[in-house]
Amino acid sequence: MPSRYSSTGSVTDTKALIKNLGIKLKTITIEKPFQAYLDTLTESFTGTKSDSAEENLQARVRGNLLMALSNKLAGWY
Repeated sequence: MPSRYSSTGSVTDTKALIKNLGIKLKTITIEKPFQAYLDTLTESFTGTKSDSAEENLQARVRGNLLMALSNKLAGWY
């Protein structure tokens, strides 16, 4: 679930881990939901610099999507 704060190394390491584990890689971009969160917070964040708040928000978006996938697809494989 890459987005604007994902480092190249993080993406590369993830792909290597997936290959080593022999599991299926499914890439889901989180940019649209992440941007929706940022849009919602625009007024509250006005006048501030981008920092760990935005980076941590990215992780929460991932968590929400993983929760939905696990609820929907549990036992599917």
